[in-house]
Amino acid sequence: MRESRKTLQELSLMDDFLMTESMLHKETAEPIAKMIIERTTGIKVGDLIIEYQKTVNGIDTNRHGVRLDMSLIEVDMRENHTDKVRVYDIEPNNRKDVSLPRRSRFYQALEDVKLLGTGVDYERLPELWSIWILPYDPFGKNQMVYTVKNTVEDFDDIDYNDGIRKWFLYTDGEQGGSPELKSLLLYLKSSRAENAVDQELSSLHAKIEKLKNTSEIGVRYMHVRENLEFYLRSEIKEGVEKGIEERLKVEIKKELAKREEEVKKELAKREEEAKKELAKREEEAKKELAKREEEAKKELAKREEEAKKELAKREE
Repeated sequence: MRESRKTLQELSLMDDFLMTESMLHKETAEPIAKMIIERTTGIKVGDLIIEYQKTVNGIDTNRHGVRLDMSLIEVDMRENHTDKVRVYDIEPNNRKDVSLPRRSRFYQALEDVKLLGTGVDYERLPELWSIWILPYDPFGKNQMVYTVKNTVEDFDDIDYNDGIRKWFLYTDGEQGGSPELKSLLLYLKSSRAENAVDQELSSLHAKIEKLKNTSEIGVRYMHVRENLEFYLRSEIKEGVEKGIEERLKVEIKKELAKREEEVKKELAKREEEAKKELAKREEEAKKELAKREEEAKKELAKREEEAKKELAKREE
């Protein structure tokens, strides 16, 4: 079901609108972020600074930019320090993307550029952990979670720590992961009360339901639906017009091809008829010539006979 066709109550956290709204409110943003990170990575998360859906521009205007769905910075608050310990990028993604590994690489590269200021030592570059939540299996192994880390291929015992980790979560995966992660993925996919099977999820669900029943959110979703449906209708209209144009082009090509074939057949027919007529006339001409030759021979024989008789008569 398209997000534009769902009611607000039918939306799940995998739907862009509800995830965005949830991450704009601290009471829902923090538990969602912590549950996704902790149940995916198995580590406890410290203090987080949440940056909501944001655009990271390319290095110049001729380069790609990206929109990060949820960027979180874990900071060290001890002794009043605010050093960045780790940056998390959480990306719910409903659309299948065959170039997902390269897309995730591009996201990481742009985020790194923003994280490392000019003149800052590389050691200060925080770890960057990306978590992609997908309704399709990105690698076809039916895994709930795929963990990706750069390694030294020649030596398994070398720890190549560039600070980059990636997790690709498959909401319907049946292998790997933990029961807690499986419960979370089910809830993200279908955010209903019966899928809030543990205390954390139950607490989150109550907050999500409260958010859905906020009049401000309802009005905003109505506007989003109206805008999206207008866009879809425009796209459909444009698509229909293009489709009609393309069909006309195809029909015209077919008609031209048909007429060309008919002209070829007509030319071939006329050529065949002309050959037959020519052959007929050649045959008639041969017969006429043969007839005249025969008549000439008879006339010559007749005259020879008359000449012989005249000669014989004179000799007498």
